[in-house]
Amino acid sequence: MGYLYSFLIVAAIAACLHIIFTRKPIPHGKIPAIFLSHLLFWAVGLAALLAAFGHLYPPQAKLIAAQMGWAADSPFQREVGFANLAISAIALVSLWIRGTFWIAAVVAATIFYWGAAIGHFVSPSPVTAPLVLDILIPALLIFFTIAFRVRAGQRMFLQGLKIEIET
Repeated sequence: MGYLYSFLIVAAIAACLHIIFTRKPIPHGKIPAIFLSHLLFWAVGLAALLAAFGHLYPPQAKLIAAQMGWAADSPFQREVGFANLAISAIALVSLWIRGTFWIAAVVAATIFYWGAAIGHFVSPSPVTAPLVLDILIPALLIFFTIAFRVRAGQRMFLQGLKIEIET
């Protein structure tokens, strides 16, 4: 389960390298956007795609079901696999559709991961790595979304509603 942390670590390293090796000066308001885009790609998009594969691909799904105490070939496990696939798709599409679509990706990932965290927490044998990441990743996504919107001089919800506010 320790490999799960690698997606978060790679996201942080990729964001830092992006900032370091960008030839033009990066406005301070763009730095949270860089971290957010890398978190969405690595820590949500690719991680959820791998999780979907693990829940949907039969040989791997049986191993994961056994680790989690589920019956093999459970319809619930397929639902979790397709939910992971949907979260992955939203996060990966957010690379091309930015702005307020990032909010949709962050909200979807947060609901899914925090819901999963509750499930991991109340389970008879809580799984530590997923529990920590299910709490930490959405918190980071929310932090960088708010930081980006504030640093860019935009109001998160009002801009999404197309309401102009003079500052």
